[in-house]
Formats: sequence, structure tokens, C-alpha cells
Amino acid sequence: MSLSGVPPPPVEAPPPDDDDRHLWQEIGLFELVDAFRQVLGNLGQPELMEIDLDRTSLADRINEIMDQLGEHRSLTFAELLDGQGERRRIIQTLLAVLELVKQRLIRICQAGPFGAIRLFLAVEEGHG
Repeated sequence: MSLSGVPPPPVEAPPPDDDDRHLWQEIGLFELVDAFRQVLGNLGQPELMEIDLDRTSLADRINEIMDQLGEHRSLTFAELLDGQGERRRIIQTLLAVLELVKQRLIRICQAGPFGAIRLFLAVEEGHG
């Protein structure tokens, strides 16, 4: 359900490992935040003291996501995080995804109520 309350039309997009075409439904902000909340919930308790020298900016993370989507047709959240499950990285990824959605550079779709959530470029190269 979109923020306007009107469900968006289905989006046709093939998963990267499947030649069959499936209908994907665009999702809203609440489903996106819920997916990130689940990822953060699976991390367990944060350590008492953490020293992190990673100085990746939000702009850097946005560029990384766009580069990844340029290489692949779509990405799941797991693929987007690439096994880097640190709390800071997950939050930074959420903020980057929200900014990309706000700028209408990506679409977020789900194949069903409990299906995987995938990110797609809003306009695929060569189609815009």
C-alpha cells in the first residue's frame, strides 16, 4: 500500500535467477522500515564498546547502492548488505535507500506479503 492509500499497479520484473516473469508489487515506507527492523532484530544485543574507523558517508553509501544496481538488475536487502551486518551499516543503508526512493531513483517491490523485498533502478539503462 502506498502512502496515498491507493495500491500501486503491479510491476513486472524477473528475479535474477529465474527466467519466468513474476508480478512484483511496489511497497511503501512502512514495509521497508519493517524489513530493516527485522534485520536489526536478528543482530542481537549491541556490544558495550565499539570502535569503528569506517568513515563512509551517506553519499558514499548511496553511490555504492547505485553501482550495485547498475551491475545487477535487482538486489534483495541481504544482497545489498553483502554480509556486513553491523548495526551502523544497516542503518546507513536504510537512510541511503530512503533517500534514493525520495529522489525516485529506485523502486522497492515485493513478490507477495512475505516474499523477498527487491530494489530496482527506477529507470533501467537504455529505457529512459
